Amino acid sequence: MKIAGIISEFNPFHRGHEYLIRKTKEETGAEYVIALMSGNFVQRGEPAVFDMGLRTEMALKGGADAVFELSPTVSLSSAEGFAQGGVRLCQDLGVDILSFGSESGDLNTLSKIAEILAFESDEYKEKLRSALKEGMSFPAAREKALSDNRELQDEGLNPAILHEILQNPNNILGIEYIKGLKRIKSPIICHTTGRIGSPYHENVDISVNSVDISPEDAEKSLFSAESIRNRLYNNRVPEDYMGYMKYGTVSRDALTSPLLFMLNSVNLEEKMQKCGVPEDLSRRILNNRNFNGSFSEFCELLKTRNITFTSVSRSLLRLILDTKAYEPADSLNYIRLLGFRKASKKALSEISSRSGLSIISNSSDINTYINEHPDDTLLQDSLRIDRHYELLRDEDKRREYPLSPEISREIVII
Repeated sequence: MKIAGIISEFNPFHRGHEYLIRKTKEETGAEYVIALMSGNFVQRGEPAVFDMGLRTEMALKGGADAVFELSPTVSLSSAEGFAQGGVRLCQDLGVDILSFGSESGDLNTLSKIAEILAFESDEYKEKLRSALKEGMSFPAAREKALSDNRELQDEGLNPAILHEILQNPNNILGIEYIKGLKRIKSPIICHTTGRIGSPYHENVDISVNSVDISPEDAEKSLFSAESIRNRLYNNRVPEDYMGYMKYGTVSRDALTSPLLFMLNSVNLEEKMQKCGVPEDLSRRILNNRNFNGSFSEFCELLKTRNITFTSVSRSLLRLILDTKAYEPADSLNYIRLLGFRKASKKALSEISSRSGLSIISNSSDINTYINEHPDDTLLQDSLRIDRHYELLRDEDKRREYPLSPEISREIVII
């Protein structure tokens, strides 16, 4: 049995994701595709637009055979930590193939770059240090060091081609996935599908009443998750999501009140150290702790040339949730199963036999795991963080459609 895994956020799930799942099965021969999905908070450093139960349902309807949750420590890490934690869980689940979307669609080129970054040579490290000393941001310094690499030059990867590759977030994540697999010497095979539709950062804003485009084509063009989120927040809801709007959406600025409360913590410096906030960002937070605006405005205030908006947002969210980022030395002993298709039970049985992880799918599993692993607090932290998300939801929606206190909307079966 061949099982493919996709590390994902599905924030929200859209037709581009459905295309990736379909192409993965067609091009790899995988009988099943499972998703490892961020829970209620995502790597961008914000709440997911819909809770993880709804996003699980969307993914199963869109072709995924099962959906597992990435722990909050993995979800709230940098691209490197997100990828490393994700590939380690794929390995522990016994996945055969790791499939991901990329702007380039060129696995060979992404692998060559990943090889250099996975096992940094002394020459590469020196060029990276030199570029950083010149005042370049880390991404720019890394690009400069790679552009000077003889192996990549010999492969025809000139600075212009490298720049194009490294400007696109799915390419970068793909490189991190491959790098993570190389570092743990994993037998997992990689597969990539070239991105179609709108670019990742393109905020597609096409009115379905436009005389230049049909309603059907307008909907099909919305492959950018960012553009979909913006439409959802502005009540310009694409047809695919109409049925989910009754549960309500959660935006980044729902974090404003928790942020202002957190900034007045008496032990703020201690919390920042515990949650892994970089020293330079910690200083900026302390210098502005009397701030009284929105969460987004605070991120804008704190960002610099070397500290991106997303990095600030992610650090602040970890502070609010009182959690840390994933580190390679972290022990990941369990994984939560969020949902599966009835037709995929054979895959779950196979995963269970291959996996060294405790697979948790209901309240009984949760209680058993906590009793058997009293020193492992990661699961309890994850449950606590789910309750944070519940409190960010609109009060009326929360009363009418409450989440389960143990696992988001309980397990979803399609």
